Amino acid sequence: MPADNNLTTNEEFLKVVINPISLPPLHSLSSKQVSYMAIGIAAHYIANRKQDITVLPGRAELKTGFYDLVVAGSDRAAVDAKTRSRKYWRQKIQYEADIARLNFEAAQKAVGGSLPDAEIYASDTTLRKAREKKAEIEKYLARKAIINIKTGKKISLSKLACQATVNRFNELYWVSKNFEAIGNERGMGWLFVTYTAPPQYHPNPLKGKCSYDPDLGVKASHKYILSAWARVRSLLNKWGIKSGIDTYFGIRTAETHKDGSVHWHLLVFSAPDIIQCFIDASIEHFPLYGQMKVEAGDPKIGSASSYIFKYLAKGFDPSVTQMEGSAGDAAADELREQSDLASIRNGERVRAALQTMRVRQYQPFGVKNVLTLMRSINKLGEEEFQSLVGELATTVKTEIWRHPKGLKYLLEHPELFTKHDGIAPLMLIREETITIYGEKTFKVTGLKIGDHVINTQGRFNIEKA
Repeated sequence: MPADNNLTTNEEFLKVVINPISLPPLHSLSSKQVSYMAIGIAAHYIANRKQDITVLPGRAELKTGFYDLVVAGSDRAAVDAKTRSRKYWRQKIQYEADIARLNFEAAQKAVGGSLPDAEIYASDTTLRKAREKKAEIEKYLARKAIINIKTGKKISLSKLACQATVNRFNELYWVSKNFEAIGNERGMGWLFVTYTAPPQYHPNPLKGKCSYDPDLGVKASHKYILSAWARVRSLLNKWGIKSGIDTYFGIRTAETHKDGSVHWHLLVFSAPDIIQCFIDASIEHFPLYGQMKVEAGDPKIGSASSYIFKYLAKGFDPSVTQMEGSAGDAAADELREQSDLASIRNGERVRAALQTMRVRQYQPFGVKNVLTLMRSINKLGEEEFQSLVGELATTVKTEIWRHPKGLKYLLEHPELFTKHDGIAPLMLIREETITIYGEKTFKVTGLKIGDHVINTQGRFNIEKA
C-alpha cells in the first residue's frame, strides 16, 4: 500500500492518547477537537496493532470503543489501514458528530416550530459550521492552480470551482429542458409530486401535535422516503411499468421542512395511461394524510422546466442563479414558509442542513445513467474530434456534443450506449485502481467512440498558485 502522511509513526504523533471511556459528547465536538481526536485514535491503533477484526464474506469490520463506531472495509488489511489513518478518522468522526448534533438539536426542539424568532431549516450552529467549511475549502482552492499539460494554460482552482458550480446549475436546468422536450414529443403529461415522512420523523412540526421519535434521528426522514420511493417503483415494475422515456421519468429534489426533517419534490413526466398508476402506487406507500401531494401540470400556468426552475435555484447561491428578488418572490416565499416548505430566501439554511446530512439535493430518475457519459463527451475539445473518423464520431459531434438537446438524442438512441458483452459503441473506459487503504475501485480513464479511445487522464497537473 502506498505510504502517505495518514500513517506516520513519528514520536510526537504517538504521544497523543485518547481514552475511549472518557470522551466528550459526540454532538459537542468542534472541528479542532475532531482533528485532535482523529490524530489520537489513529495513534492508538498504530500503537495497538492487534485488533479483533471480524471477517465476513466480502467484508471485514471492527467494532471500536470510540463512540461505538464501526470501521468497515473489503478485507482485514483495509480495515487495519483505515484505523491507522488520520484522514479516515477525521472524515468519519466529523460526519458522526454532525449527525449527532442534528439529532441533539431535534431532541431539544431547537429548530422549527411556530415561534416568530425560531431558527428554521437549520440551526445557527449548523449554518455557521457550513460557512466555516466553505471558507476553509475556498482558502485551500485559492492556493492551488490547475495546469493544462498540453497548452500550458493555468487557471486557479478557486475560479474553476466557481465556474463548476455555475455549470452544475446550468446542467440541471438543461436536463429539465431535455426531459421536457422528450415529454412534449411523446404527448406526456407531467406531475409535481411532494413526498413527506410520517409524523414520528418530524422533531418540531409547524402545525399539529409533535409525535417525534428521537431514536430515529433527523436523517431517517430522508431514508424513509428513499425506501418508500424504491417500493413505489418496485410496485410499478410489478404492474409491468418500468421507468423510461416512454413510460415515466423525471427529476427529484430534496429539501427540508422548517424543523430540519427532509421532504422530496418530484417532477414526473408520464404517459397519459400511466399517470393514475403512478399516483396509486405512491398512495400505497405514502398512505397517511399529508404524506403525498400531487399537482398536475397546467400549460396555462407555465412549462414543466419553468415550474421546476425555482426548486433547482434553492440549491445554489443567488450569485450563481442570477435570480433577483422582487415583491412577488417575497410573497411566494412567505407562502412557502407558511406551508412548511423550503423558501428561496432561506436557501442557504436548507443547503446547510442537507450538506450536513450528506443528502444529495438533486437526482434524475427513470433514465439510463448517462449523465456521466454526457459530461465526458461535452468536455472534449474541438481538436479531439479532428482525429475521429466514421459515422458515429460525426453523429456524436453534430447531435450530442454540447448540443441543446444532446441528452434527448442520446436517451432516444439507447443502442449507442447499451452494452453487449461489456462493450457499447459509446462508453466510458474504467480501469481498476487501488485506494490508499488497499481497496479495489474503478476510475474513469477514457471515452470510447466507436473504435476510437480518447484518454481523459493525465491532462492536468495541480500546483501552487
